[in-house]
Amino acid sequence: MRRRLRRWIAVALTAVASCAMAQGASATSNAPFHFDESAGPYATGFKVVEQYDYTRSFSKAQPGRPLQTLVWYPAESNRASMTVGDYVALLATETTFGKPTEPSAEAKELLAGLNPVLGERLRAVRDAPSASGRVPVVIYSPGFSSVAWENAD
Repeated sequence: MRRRLRRWIAVALTAVASCAMAQGASATSNAPFHFDESAGPYATGFKVVEQYDYTRSFSKAQPGRPLQTLVWYPAESNRASMTVGDYVALLATETTFGKPTEPSAEAKELLAGLNPVLGERLRAVRDAPSASGRVPVVIYSPGFSSVAWENAD
């Protein structure tokens, strides 16, 4: 379990730090990751859907497995976008929906590693109004038991 959590921390650190660097990097930057593409015609909306999978057990007190589902979608918005810290905060309610939990020692280690980039802005705007019209759907699931936002942008 400890080895799996350390791997998760390494993946999360790499993914979030890469996104944060990419957001601020220019095409001529020496950053290891950067995106040359400009944003598309829509803003990126983001919302958290809290639901349960009743086909899986979680605990005696909890009848189903909590699933914190993250949804990114085409939006209409001119509000400020989310920060890396906003995504990190989702860890505290991942299985406790609306009731933040105290971070574990491993989570505190993750937070310490991400501290330099917590204020970096990414592209998504939390709870932005949806754009009208039909759009394709992309379904993504993180690997290696990682956080749902491992490839946020």
